Amino acid sequence: MFTIIFDKKNRYIAWAGNDVDRPTLKNLDGMSRRYPKWIKQQIEKIATHIITKSDIDVIRIIRQAFDDLDYSRFEPEDMKFTEQLDKNPRQYPNDKKVRVKLLGLELVTSKEEIVYWYESLANEREYSTRSRISV
Repeated sequence: MFTIIFDKKNRYIAWAGNDVDRPTLKNLDGMSRRYPKWIKQQIEKIATHIITKSDIDVIRIIRQAFDDLDYSRFEPEDMKFTEQLDKNPRQYPNDKKVRVKLLGLELVTSKEEIVYWYESLANEREYSTRSRISV
């Protein structure tokens, strides 16, 4: 069994060593539901490589991920951030950094609805937004 345990509580990567089994990735940064699918796929690919092929350089995989970004080799839908409102937007703290509150107010959403947005390095203070009701 191969295991990597991180400083933060309940975060680890584990693998039984059998090539047909996928490693277990538990609570890694960037793997939560709110992060874009593309980011989660890249983290899974890199973490799996590190635990299953530790003797092979992981830099090649990281470079490939950045190349895919540079040359837009991804589906735009896979780049959206997602968050479900756990309360009505006006119930969130009055903090300009609470993105879900700002998006919820802008899109006139309510508790249990899901908002999603795309981020760009072009302008850190603006977000492209969409909303949908959860099912």
